[in-house]
Amino acid sequence: VFFKGPPKPLTPERFALAAAKKGVALSRKSLMLYRGKNVFINGESFAIGRADKVTLEALANERALAGAALAGASEDVMDALYTWYQDGWLELNK
Repeated sequence: VFFKGPPKPLTPERFALAAAKKGVALSRKSLMLYRGKNVFINGESFAIGRADKVTLEALANERALAGAALAGASEDVMDALYTWYQDGWLELNK
């Protein structure tokens, strides 16, 4: 499976604003799972804190998050979402 990021990615600041307004969704090619204190996405593993667990588990279960769900997201989660967006693993909702 090959992923293609956006041709002209937004800056981190613009991504955060757009995500808060529109929400985000996993790419149809992405696979995201979780177990205990770990999240797995497309073969990579991340340890997560308690505060981030609810947000990332919701993304894994629903494959999308509304903008309101990102209001309390930590800086670490937003950094991860931005990286996944750049890598084509995650998209902004239309």
